[in-house]
Amino acid sequence: MANNSEKAELWVGEGAMAYNSGRQGVTDSFRGSLWFANLLGALSKTKPVAHRVYFCQVLIGGFYELISHENLNPNPDYWMAYLWKKSLDPKQ
Repeated sequence: MANNSEKAELWVGEGAMAYNSGRQGVTDSFRGSLWFANLLGALSKTKPVAHRVYFCQVLIGGFYELISHENLNPNPDYWMAYLWKKSLDPKQ
């Protein structure tokens, strides 16, 4: 089992803290991105299987999207994911 767990990876698909497309002004705001940061932090502590991939269900659409459907600007969750990737990726 130990040999298999070294090769295993944890992939998470959709861990949003909101449902029904989120809430405008909350899940698309900086304070909403703190939920996302908390999720990423919790996933970084998974053992013995390492967290490797997080899939966000919504790139554009709803109010927990990474890119605003109203003006195509990145939402705070986008920047949180970007900073997380930059700080933890050994290739960076």
